[in-house]
Amino acid sequence: MKLRYPKSIVLAGNRWTVEYDKTSQAGQYTQKNRSIIIGTGGTEERTLAIILHELVEIQVAHLHCRYADDYQAMNDYVSFLFVLTHVQFQEALELVTPVLMEFLPK
Repeated sequence: MKLRYPKSIVLAGNRWTVEYDKTSQAGQYTQKNRSIIIGTGGTEERTLAIILHELVEIQVAHLHCRYADDYQAMNDYVSFLFVLTHVQFQEALELVTPVLMEFLPK
C-alpha cells in the first residue's frame, strides 16, 4: 500500500494544513493554527495509525468529548481524557472516514 500525503484536509468544518516529519514516529496537532504534523519515520502501518489517531482526536475534540485531566499538566499528552457515547463515537468515525480516504491509495 502506498499512502498519499495531502498538504491540507477539511475536518470538523475547517481546513487544516498537514506537514510530514520523516524523523518522527509520532503525531500532533495545533487547534489554534489548524495544523497537523504526521511522523512518517516508521512503517506505513505506523504512519496510518498516527494519521487515524490525529484525525479521530481532532474530531472528538470538536464534538467536545476531550477533556484535560486535572492531575496532569495541560500540555502533557497523557493528560487528555475522552468521554463519549457510542453514538458520538460512531459520529466521529463517520466524519473522519472520508478524510482518512484522502490518505489511502486510490
